[in-house]
Amino acid sequence: MASTPSLAWPASSSSAPAPPPPHPPRPALPPLKESREFILETYTIWASLQRIVADHDLAHLAAYRSAAAPPPDQVQYYARVCALYQDALVRQLPLLNADASLTPAGKAKALAHHAHMHGVLALAQLLYFPKDGTGDGLVAEELIDWVNTVDPAPSAQDGNDLLALAQPWHSPAFFPYLDRCLVRGHLASAAALLSLVHAHHPCPPLRDLATRVGHLLEGYPRSSAFRTESAFLSALRQWRAHLASTRTQHVDPLLASLASGSAPDLDRAEAGEWASSLRTLVDVLSSSASSTSSSAASTPSDLLQGLSTDYLDALSSHALFRAPATLRRADLPALVGAITSSQHPVDSSLADQVAHAALLRGDVPALLRALTAGGYSWAATHVADLLSHLHLAAFDPPQGDARDGRAGALGLREHFLLDWGERTTVDPGLWRVSCEYWAACGEQGRERVRELVRGISLEVPPVDAAAAEEDGETTGGMDVEPSSGSGGLDKENVAPSMKTKKKQKAPRQVDEILAVLAALDLVDEFTLTCQNYAALLVEHKRFGEAVAYAVRAGDGRRIAEIAELILEEYIQNGQDAFIAHVDSIPTSLLRPSPSLPSPPSSPSSSTLPPALPSALSTAPHLAPYTARLTFLARYRDFFALYASGARREAAALLCALLSSQVAPRAFWAVMLLDAVPLLETTPPLVSLAETYDLLRILEDVVGPVAAAPARDTFGALDMLGRLAERRAAGGGKKGGKGEGAGKGESERLERALGQMNVVRGALARHLAICCCLE
Repeated sequence: MASTPSLAWPASSSSAPAPPPPHPPRPALPPLKESREFILETYTIWASLQRIVADHDLAHLAAYRSAAAPPPDQVQYYARVCALYQDALVRQLPLLNADASLTPAGKAKALAHHAHMHGVLALAQLLYFPKDGTGDGLVAEELIDWVNTVDPAPSAQDGNDLLALAQPWHSPAFFPYLDRCLVRGHLASAAALLSLVHAHHPCPPLRDLATRVGHLLEGYPRSSAFRTESAFLSALRQWRAHLASTRTQHVDPLLASLASGSAPDLDRAEAGEWASSLRTLVDVLSSSASSTSSSAASTPSDLLQGLSTDYLDALSSHALFRAPATLRRADLPALVGAITSSQHPVDSSLADQVAHAALLRGDVPALLRALTAGGYSWAATHVADLLSHLHLAAFDPPQGDARDGRAGALGLREHFLLDWGERTTVDPGLWRVSCEYWAACGEQGRERVRELVRGISLEVPPVDAAAAEEDGETTGGMDVEPSSGSGGLDKENVAPSMKTKKKQKAPRQVDEILAVLAALDLVDEFTLTCQNYAALLVEHKRFGEAVAYAVRAGDGRRIAEIAELILEEYIQNGQDAFIAHVDSIPTSLLRPSPSLPSPPSSPSSSTLPPALPSALSTAPHLAPYTARLTFLARYRDFFALYASGARREAAALLCALLSSQVAPRAFWAVMLLDAVPLLETTPPLVSLAETYDLLRILEDVVGPVAAAPARDTFGALDMLGRLAERRAAGGGKKGGKGEGAGKGESERLERALGQMNVVRGALARHLAICCCLE
């Protein structure tokens, strides 16, 4: 079948478009006729095909532009894909039979639906995707096999019923069954029926005639039985010579005897019926010997037309007897057009037959229209996709070289991919399948993905702490590659690693969404999804995960907010809650700045890598916010050092955090109070210079309050006041509300100033010691 090349260029990356105007409401879609399992299985096959096609087109781009058809090895791959689709359909049949939820009528309808789609795919493979990749060989036997698959006739039960009779020739079904066996190529069955006549009929001439005709049927050569075409042609010539000799010497005289009514044990009417039927059978066999013209230019004989009841019978009989050695795939459009034009028109009420006829005629648009009208949307989509890779003219883009669907009307393939993606949205569990089909349709498909993703409600999965502990992982083990300063996407690191030692965990819904958006370079939607999901995680107090998604969104404000909330957890719920939240942050985001001293080994310091990842340092707009994460890591490090007895290292780290101004100003008072135990040790752990620094910072904290008595204008003592309030009320218990709690800002401020006086006294004593030692 002639074709012209067609190329679907991949969509190029572009800047994120402005939000589109709202779409009008779409009409309700009908429920899917295929199961979710089937759709997912065939989607996997389809996706694999797209990758193979893209790789092949890229590797053979120069040749591809001028080629009229893909090379044979590529067509062979398409044939395997088509066979995989058929296997998936076949696997659905026993599942439908075993489905107790279906009524008998519903089950029969579902089985027929899948069987019809299988028939279309089988014919598409026969005509367009031959196993050898070229399709130059004879096609008669393959065509007959397909006809008998989609429309089995005559039925095996009819044959068994006749064979069970003592005198089957008296049954009114005898001669119709014999004729149908003939036109459908069941020659062995016809010969077996005639052998019963030879064995049991009382008329000797009829027995002799049945034997000779049966031997002719059994000896008829079939191309599928020979390894080469030349061997088949040789056998066919020999059979034709044998037929001519047998007919002249034996068959025609016996037929004349029957027609004359002189045969014993037969009345004239019965003898005439036998003579007419067997003469027709022999004439059909002889039509093979007399056919020498090209099948595409000839039409079936009147004799074959008389035996055929529909166009499939006519097609089968023509392939078997009129052109067994000449019929090629290129001959079928003219042949089927001649058969269906007048003698055997196709029943337009049967969508599958209309589709078959269109496919045989090479009319791809009519094929796809018939499949869509018949409710075979899955078949229409996947057949269109397969055929489009053959560079058929029907799939050429409608506007010049706008081959990616971005510059106007959609091509035929893209139209069906968009439609199928829309239909699968009926099942919410197939949203990613919808996105993948749309992704192959240029900008219009990308817009559908945007619209769908905006409508998905993000879900926060529950934390399985027991499973995480058993697998040796926590959320903090999630390593995230942050986005660049421009919000670009790293496709290789689009989803957090969720692997465990024992099994692969199912991906989160949000990570599946992000994977789709990253693959399509939908930067704005990627960023917005990360921001929304980070906000949800913050609501659930899952701050570590929230930081990971905020970094991927490049959302510095959210990072700063989370850092403040973690510090607030320290104020409200104590040190343990603070440490748990810090440990939940991805370790790659907690590495301290090289300018700060690294802590020595401690029970928890192994989880704190020594440096921030380079991706963060190259994002200037995130630097002020990721510094907050650095402080959280180092402050958590301070607790680890102090608990392990490394007091000198803990003191050095605390002083460095305060003097380098990495710590937030609102938290200075809390940290100064943490320094008191370190100032009262012998020998001193804090140097003279560090002591002066701490005094300076103390004055920075309390100075504004001293200037405006009873007013903490800048909130420098608020956190310390609330911390002291909670400790006084609940002894460090979670909640912090009890006696003395919440009695007003003035009392809180007074308590905080009292704590600062404790710090001042400790610093004064320490300064005196340091001066004496100097």
